[in-house]
Amino acid sequence: MPAARWYKIVTVAGLGVPMSQAGVLSWTGRARRAYERTMPQARGRVLTVVRTAFNRRATSSDWYEGKKTLQGVRENVYELRYTHSCRVLLQPVRDELVIVDIGNHDVTTRYAALRPSQRAKLIEDRTPAPPGFTGTHPLFEEVDEGTYTSNDPVTGWAEFLSDDQAALADLILEQTQYADLADETEVIYLRGGAGTGKTAVLLNLALRLHDAGIPVDFRCSTAVAKYLAAHTRVNVKRLQAPMAPHAAILLDDPRSPASVTAAVNQARLAKAPAVIVGFDPLQWPLKSLDTHLQAMPKPDIDEALHDCYRQSAALARQATEVVTRIHERSSFRVDPVRIEAERRVLAELSNHYLTGLQFTRPGGRFAIRGCAEDDVYAEAGRLKSRADLWQDLPALLVLEDRAHGVTLVPDFKKYRRGINTQTSALEDVAAYRGLDFQTVWIFMHRTFYERIQQGVTGLKGAEWASLLNMHIPMTRARDDTILFLVD
Repeated sequence: MPAARWYKIVTVAGLGVPMSQAGVLSWTGRARRAYERTMPQARGRVLTVVRTAFNRRATSSDWYEGKKTLQGVRENVYELRYTHSCRVLLQPVRDELVIVDIGNHDVTTRYAALRPSQRAKLIEDRTPAPPGFTGTHPLFEEVDEGTYTSNDPVTGWAEFLSDDQAALADLILEQTQYADLADETEVIYLRGGAGTGKTAVLLNLALRLHDAGIPVDFRCSTAVAKYLAAHTRVNVKRLQAPMAPHAAILLDDPRSPASVTAAVNQARLAKAPAVIVGFDPLQWPLKSLDTHLQAMPKPDIDEALHDCYRQSAALARQATEVVTRIHERSSFRVDPVRIEAERRVLAELSNHYLTGLQFTRPGGRFAIRGCAEDDVYAEAGRLKSRADLWQDLPALLVLEDRAHGVTLVPDFKKYRRGINTQTSALEDVAAYRGLDFQTVWIFMHRTFYERIQQGVTGLKGAEWASLLNMHIPMTRARDDTILFLVD
């Protein structure tokens, strides 16, 4: 159904029809399982679709907008969609409206492929849908015509957890519920490189734990909290403070191993059911990193994620070369034997969290350019010409190497006019860590770039950290990373 017609439906989502008039809302086990693996950025839309149809049906309105029933299915099953990859199948059964399935654009084909007896069994085994489908959900902001645009940055891969991610989320949820009943504390690690879905799995778990009645303390950086609120429309603040003494702690991208240890100690003291930590060790710019990792509390579940959903494959390979060059040519140590030992540790970590990743998206581009006006103008034009340029979220991250005196003049803004942009200092990784963008521009002083290329040993702690931190800006872009060298 065209977006304009759907907006006409969305605007009446808050009708507030009494339940006695609205009938009953149910869902099949198939729909429940699909919803559980639905990522937070799609859950709010699913709720809006169902609630709108439910309320319109209660007022005898044309709740399915006159759309024909699903082809290939004898029953009256209607497909309602919010985006290309966010669709809900609904079937009226007497005084009930039944959610029969949820999925991406292929959900209609998959459901129609079921045997009639299978579809009948699904309807027979339906159960009441959660109250959040018919009333306001405490964790979701309402999505309406005024706040949602059709040019949405979320694509199909971001709407639903992969099979591996869904199985992992199911396992962690089950173990956390068991630990809650047994008055124990599970320590769970989700290890993975940038863009492997750690935050998505954690936020999915936070919503499922909340709905299961287990309080949640979701901890992330301020920048990530703002990003998630805009990206998923989840009211993250309601998940960020302990709502009960025994709240499960979900720790996203902690700043150091010490933060993990502190959270585990706190959880055990409070008898929290679980501490679930998502982290990438390569984003910890520490001396003797292996020693810090070995000192972390031993986990009950330790899972590694290898599929990268953010960076395009070619871009990732080229960005990896920069990070690998730092590991191979620079060090805070002076003794050659100890330098070699440290580099073996970094190489092993890189194999797990960088070079060992599998990429779901082809293509991508990494380029090194000068900082002449024509260079910037050309890259700006290239980005503006994209038909899928993000509007709701920053499409461009501009990083200034302020530690080495690089600050862009105000006139620079004219080149990126019309592009939703975030500008930060290159060294202020907390401002953009955990976020993703279509394109990243790094304005770096040439001497700093040459130091990366040539390598330096005997570095002080802050200097070593600044080099290790290059892993973070180099893994923020989905499609393009452009390095502008400033003299």
